[in-house]
Amino acid sequence: MAVRSSALRWLLAIPFVLVLLYTLVCMGLYLAGARHLPDRLEPARWQATPSLRAQLLQVEASMAPGDTVPRLDPLTFIPRVAYHIDPDNRDEPFMRRWSLLMSAARQRYPQRLHMRNISRHGVEAALAIRISREWTTEQIADTLLAESFYGRCSVGIEQAAHAYFARPLVQLKPQETLALVALLKGPSWYDLDRNPERFRKRYADVAERLGLHGPDWSADAALARLVPPACTGIRARSAGSR
Repeated sequence: MAVRSSALRWLLAIPFVLVLLYTLVCMGLYLAGARHLPDRLEPARWQATPSLRAQLLQVEASMAPGDTVPRLDPLTFIPRVAYHIDPDNRDEPFMRRWSLLMSAARQRYPQRLHMRNISRHGVEAALAIRISREWTTEQIADTLLAESFYGRCSVGIEQAAHAYFARPLVQLKPQETLALVALLKGPSWYDLDRNPERFRKRYADVAERLGLHGPDWSADAALARLVPPACTGIRARSAGSR
């Protein structure tokens, strides 16, 4: 009877031990990455208009007004991301919103994610968790718009407006602004100068996703005032975007 009782106690202890190990691994990964991050994670100071921000969130993360980027924590981060890495789950809302969050993180703190060892994974996890909890969805979108590389040596959508249309952002037509939003996903892959047809397909897909139809929302209308590229040097960050 004593042997049976002892075996029962061990069986009951196994789930507790597994939970404890899982917690230690998750917290260890998070703390190892978090120590490389600053005490405060500052989003970009630049602010997009509500309509531009909403457009980006809908295009890149299928987010309707009022939707938010998921708030992550060390204990649920690994299983949630692991589940959505599966190709069958990549288009689910969580993965698209997590991708938006990490894109903003990479723009704001690229130097923190260039480690060449396992520490990089911990930093990436800690950065995603902290930004999801410390930044609003609006700040995530604004940082992505303000600090992403757009091609033609431009960083941030303000610089991109000048690089592609020789005008400040506030003077762009809605179709032109949408073209820059469409370009954000991959300025090299959808390069307007080298891959115009690829970009046209991307633009058409984005306009369709937003329910924008007709000749006024065609790629031809969006690119009617496109100027030739003037920059061949390396990209530089805009001092005013931070």
